Amino acid sequence: MLYTTIGRYSVSLSSSPDVINRHTREFAVVTKRLTTHESRGDYVAIGIADARLGEDPLVEGQYYPGPASGFHPGILIIPETDIVFIGVGTNVIVYSMAPISEIVHIQTEAGFWCWKRHGTSVLMCAELEIAVWSINGQKR
Repeated sequence: MLYTTIGRYSVSLSSSPDVINRHTREFAVVTKRLTTHESRGDYVAIGIADARLGEDPLVEGQYYPGPASGFHPGILIIPETDIVFIGVGTNVIVYSMAPISEIVHIQTEAGFWCWKRHGTSVLMCAELEIAVWSINGQKR
């Protein structure tokens, strides 16, 4: 399990379902279950907690393509707008943390590469796609 803190947000990332405890699964405010039709998918669990609220969304499940193909999960948090961008496999998910809700969940054509912030814009890079988002979570 990897833990990091960005401002008031704590992020946990796991590649093993055995590490995610029952408490985390039961008390997640929003749970997004990832699935893949590929038999060779990788597992990921991403939790994001707001220190002020103690609540978190949980993104968990199998995804493809994964690290063996050069596609690693990526998370970008915009503290001033309380927006979280998550990319994993072909999944691109955007959450608002205030109030906690899913803004969008879309699929990329091949695989997610990375998020990059440039001022008030967020660049999403994928194998066959580049997209620009606002720091408020809206795709432009």
